[in-house]
Amino acid sequence: MILLNNVDDVVEQLNNNKIVVLPTETCYIFAANIFNESLIYRIFELKKRDKVPIGILIKDFRMMKNIAFVEPWHIKLLEYFWPGPLSIVLKKTNIVPNILTAGFDTVSMRISPHEVIKNIFEFIDFPLTATSANIHGMPTIYSVDDFYDQFAKSNLKDIFIYNYGDLKKESPSTIVDLTCTPPKLLREGPINFELFMQKYSLLNIS
Repeated sequence: MILLNNVDDVVEQLNNNKIVVLPTETCYIFAANIFNESLIYRIFELKKRDKVPIGILIKDFRMMKNIAFVEPWHIKLLEYFWPGPLSIVLKKTNIVPNILTAGFDTVSMRISPHEVIKNIFEFIDFPLTATSANIHGMPTIYSVDDFYDQFAKSNLKDIFIYNYGDLKKESPSTIVDLTCTPPKLLREGPINFELFMQKYSLLNIS
């Protein structure tokens, strides 16, 4: 594993199709170009889990429209919660690899408010994988030391990590499915679902 010291180095490795462990507002994640299928397979290998849908980080609503079918009310609703620890599920476009979504026709995404992620998106033009940087069934990673300990027996020669320091221990993002009416809560997290539904009801979706 190679330690990176600044965001410029992170951007270089992401653009070179490498996996980088990055901090977010919730935890450390395995970040990589979602369009590189070999990197997605490698992430599954690192996490020691079967192929399941992987959530992604996007820069803005423009990027969102490239990878999902977006309606105007989606944007009006999400403007209240993004950037923030809310992941939403929408129907994906054909450019999103099926391996990323485990064959499902939907994709989960969010805009992160973390300063490192925001800085990175100033210099890359592709979405990033956003799966937690831990072995399946093991604790969520909030520090580089925890990552070292958990992956001590893993081959990490091709993995880069940006040491941002210890993160505040937050639960993973709230996940809400917007492909159904009304929206469905898939995972509880920092964003209160009752508040989400209050904002949704104001849009008078029919």
